[in-house]
Amino acid sequence: MRNPIIIGAALLMLCVSIFAGIIYFWLHLPSDDSIIATFRSHRTEFDKILTMVRDDRAHGWIPAHPVRIDPSWGRPDKVDSRTKEMPLERFDEYVRLFHSIGLRHGLTVGSGEEVTFNFAVRGLLVIAPCTYVGIVYKPDKRGREIVDSLSEKRLPQKDGHIAAGLYLRPIESEPDWFVYRYEFD
Repeated sequence: MRNPIIIGAALLMLCVSIFAGIIYFWLHLPSDDSIIATFRSHRTEFDKILTMVRDDRAHGWIPAHPVRIDPSWGRPDKVDSRTKEMPLERFDEYVRLFHSIGLRHGLTVGSGEEVTFNFAVRGLLVIAPCTYVGIVYKPDKRGREIVDSLSEKRLPQKDGHIAAGLYLRPIESEPDWFVYRYEFD
């Protein structure tokens, strides 16, 4: 029979390794360049989703106010008498495109033409600052901070953390597309 201390230590190390891997995956934010590479390699899917959002808003399946379309949240609710319920087949088409792109946190449709593709989230809202990163289609650039990098070291700091705000890095040759980083406390 093997020594129970050795078996216990091996099991403990296995659990710690699995936990560390999960934490890294959960807290890891993709780089600007990897997000831009995803955009370039899946440009057709991004354009298809943008067209779908516009069509679905015209059909009344997406309301005029901001709404999130995310597989983990289910179909957008019928929020008022002017909004129709999105057909399941249409929602499934969004989900298929999200998987094709590698979009883990769905998208947010703003009240105007803004559409935010949420690639990664880091943080715990209650006990730590939260960060979202992804791509945003944003024809209206008012009130946004344009930066040349979304690296933590290159963004404005406050109290040892990145200052709260929305930071946009333009995607070259794409005037209305940006990589974004949204920080909030």
